[in-house]
Amino acid sequence: PPRSTLFPYTTLFRSDIINELIDMLGKGVLNRLLEGLRSASPPWFAIIADEATDVSNNEQMNISIRSVSEDYSITEDPICLVGLTDTFSNTLVRAVKDALTRSGLYLMFCCMWPSL
Repeated sequence: PPRSTLFPYTTLFRSDIINELIDMLGKGVLNRLLEGLRSASPPWFAIIADEATDVSNNEQMNISIRSVSEDYSITEDPICLVGLTDTFSNTLVRAVKDALTRSGLYLMFCCMWPSL
């Protein structure tokens, strides 16, 4: 019988499968990175947030985590790219807190530099 009668609700396009594999690989890399960060003792990190507006006026914010490993090497890894509705401070703070919550990172372990 034709495939459409066997699987009437399934459409498998090559691009869909490739995009899903890329998404799964990206999530695996991110999970391994976050596991390493969360298992550090103590799990100190710093947040880097960079907002930019592209040529089509879409506002996005890249959120990265900077940390120091046990051998004192510094790493900086992006954890998400967030689409923004506006660039008001409460929107930006909410986006950062949401990214940390979804990543299982706690704000209390974020390095806060004293003001000079």
